[in-house]
This record gives sequence, structure tokens and C-alpha cells, in this order.
Amino acid sequence: MRLLVTVMLVAILLEYLDGPLLIAGLIAVARPLALLGLSSERLAVRLMLVLRYAQEPPPGGWRALLVAGTDRDDEVLALPRATIGWWDWIVIVTVTLLGTYGVFL
Repeated sequence: MRLLVTVMLVAILLEYLDGPLLIAGLIAVARPLALLGLSSERLAVRLMLVLRYAQEPPPGGWRALLVAGTDRDDEVLALPRATIGWWDWIVIVTVTLLGTYGVFL
């Protein structure tokens, strides 16, 4: 049941948010992970690349990405930025509490 709910929530996110807005939200929500030494920007770049290659695989498949000197070596990625407002914090805390309560049932 939890897997089904997770898949449905991801489907809703992908339906209503475009790529840059989804990445900006991920960066904003993952920013507290910096306290643990994790970079939200690196996570966002990896997600951007996964989404891009899932929509449009590179010529030659994934093995072409392992070859040095490809035309993608000088590619620049721009990370969008977003701030978290008070309404966002309410939703984050509510979902966290409901998720925690659901885990301990």
C-alpha cells in the first residue's frame, strides 16, 4: 500500500510540475541535508540528468556517456532556485508527521 501511495504521489508531482520547478523544489527541500555533509545541488544535478536521459537517451545509449571526449563534456546546467514559504513548511511538517505515524502503526 505504501509503494502504491508513493508511486501515485510521484505521478502527481510529475503531472503538475515541470522539470525546472521540480528541481527547484528538490533543492529547497534538501537544503537541510547540508548539515549532514550532503549537497542538495549535486542531488539536483543528478536528478536533472536522469530526467533528461530518461526522456531523450543519448545517441549510442548509456555506454556513450562513459566515453571521454563526447560532445556533452562542455555542457552547462543551470539550477533553478526556489525558497520555502510558511505554507510549504506546514505541508512538509504535516506529511512528515503523517508518514512517521504511518510507519509506527
